[in-house]
Amino acid sequence: MPGDKHRLRFRKSGNLRFLSHLDLMRSVERLCRRAAIDFTFTGGFHPQPRIVYALALPLGIDGCNEVMEIELATPLESEELLIRLRAHAPVGLDFTSAYAIDVKTAAAIRRKIYSMSLMASEVDILRETAPKLLEQVSVWAPRLKPRPRQVNIKPYLRRIEIEDGKLTLDLWVKPYGTARADELIALLGLPSPFDTGAMLERTDLEIHDETYSGLSDAPPAGIPELKPLDIASSALLEAPEPATATWGPSPNGPVVE
Repeated sequence: MPGDKHRLRFRKSGNLRFLSHLDLMRSVERLCRRAAIDFTFTGGFHPQPRIVYALALPLGIDGCNEVMEIELATPLESEELLIRLRAHAPVGLDFTSAYAIDVKTAAAIRRKIYSMSLMASEVDILRETAPKLLEQVSVWAPRLKPRPRQVNIKPYLRRIEIEDGKLTLDLWVKPYGTARADELIALLGLPSPFDTGAMLERTDLEIHDETYSGLSDAPPAGIPELKPLDIASSALLEAPEPATATWGPSPNGPVVE
């Protein structure tokens, strides 16, 4: 039967990995218009398309099995929706599956999995640093936004594996927090993949309502453990941003972020 709301899986790769999340949202909205997909909008003074992404993909990372939900004003079969999207999608944006869901259903991420290619020297480093990191009672990661603090990300570490020249990070996701791939790579003593050119991918997103309820392991309960950020760059925290924008409330016009 035609559905009013669909959940889609898609891949964002190639040059499109350098497309920001906001640009992806705009691109998919234009894509739906070209494909004659009649989607609904939110209410209020600034209506937005009811096209929701389960978890934003960081810039520069391939997304192999991302999740998008779209609510339609004119119901469609899932196969017809896929055909229309595939016919107009740009290179690097591949829609792999779609199925109808209840309008009140929303994707809640349970786990996210990252994979990164390694050099031989990096494998040797990880053989030493990964077990030590997992043995720690607390793993503190510094964060500057939305405010300077340290977050204990140890409860979010489900699995760290080194196999066949690849690093796999299996991380829990909660509404109030998770661990980030970039901070874990740094904590493991590896250089940033954006400096070395290593391929970093988010290989999968696991959703609660698609998961077998009898699984024994589960995300951590409670809020994340925080403490003040003791060592923070004064340049990062105190230096004003250059006023280069051409619109908005600043000496030169509004600030654009």
